[in-house]
Amino acid sequence: INDDMKESKIAQLTMLGREYNYNLGANLQAYALHTLLLKSGFNVEIIDYSRRSRSFARSVSSSIKSKGIKYVVNRALPWLKRRFFGKKERLVSRQVPPVPVEARIRQIENIKKFREQFLRFSPRKYCELADFKKIKNSYDAYIVGSDLVWSPKYNREEHLSVYLLSFVGEGKLKISYAASVGEKISEWAQPLFRRYIPKFHFLSVREKESARAIEHCTRIRPKVVLDPTALLSDEEWMSIAKKPVNFVEPPYILVYDLYRSNEIKPIVEEIGKRKTLNLVKYSYSKNCFSFYTYGPREFLWLIKNAEFVVSSSFHGTLLAVIFNKPFYAVDPSPFAPRSRILDFLDDLGLRNRFIVNPKDLLNLSFEDTINWDRVNELLEDKKRCSLNFLRKALEALK
Repeated sequence: INDDMKESKIAQLTMLGREYNYNLGANLQAYALHTLLLKSGFNVEIIDYSRRSRSFARSVSSSIKSKGIKYVVNRALPWLKRRFFGKKERLVSRQVPPVPVEARIRQIENIKKFREQFLRFSPRKYCELADFKKIKNSYDAYIVGSDLVWSPKYNREEHLSVYLLSFVGEGKLKISYAASVGEKISEWAQPLFRRYIPKFHFLSVREKESARAIEHCTRIRPKVVLDPTALLSDEEWMSIAKKPVNFVEPPYILVYDLYRSNEIKPIVEEIGKRKTLNLVKYSYSKNCFSFYTYGPREFLWLIKNAEFVVSSSFHGTLLAVIFNKPFYAVDPSPFAPRSRILDFLDDLGLRNRFIVNPKDLLNLSFEDTINWDRVNELLEDKKRCSLNFLRKALEALK
């Protein structure tokens, strides 16, 4: 960057706070964008957004007063359908082994250590939209993304208002990088998108489906870019990877069963026996090695040294590709959007690595038949386009 841009102060806003979100992928994508901005010479802080949960009664009462009863009913219907009519499907697919409190505490402690070492947060914590209005002019640029920051399914109205940068003052640069809707924009959320999307100076999303949803709602077509995790190279990720103190010796299959764990587990156990491969799983288990309590650095090392990867997580799939590890991606729906995995695989000619039914893994080859030269070439091309978008956006700070 130019010398006159080095004093620019940038706010990075994503689904992360000092005390919020201990998902491995969420932390790695935040680290990737944070690192790119820091290496470019910018003064960047991740806004410590610790989303405060209102009581149900308070939320309903506030919404009725401000929006009316019809609005509340329209908001409630989709949730009620998922809650009652979708219950059987969730019980079948989402059951995961219970996690002891001690294991959860270790996981949080290890991820906090990672954040303290590699991420620079804002000095102050922000919990509600009103808090953000105090920093509407505190930064030269505001970057939101990546992850499901624009998903009406995972965010209430107040959250979306924050992630759509509604609080930012006039004249300040507003950028979205690889933001994700994850699904169609719900009717209740459409006015927010129509009001705030046109105010972005540079607009990008992570998936084609997100781009279509925003265009349908606002008539504005965003640029589609890579998740920031894909912008760092194998070597850059391994520079922070850390060998776990206790681990299973290779060769092993790494199983990032973030979703549909109980369906995936018996299948990969059978495959492990057939192939005489150890298993390293995310889901907590006393009978099998689990990396549930490990931080992002150990997670990177385990993927890099795996013989094969099976993942129902988007970021698990993405890292397998970066490290050129043979893999299968298991459909995470209905618990997480499949579009982010499918778009990524389609762009690299890897749709055949996507598996809807985990039982199909029993009939598939676990040999490395992927043309990595071609995949890496396609990924580098996508990376250049994504970095160019980010570069042009930041040059507006001149």
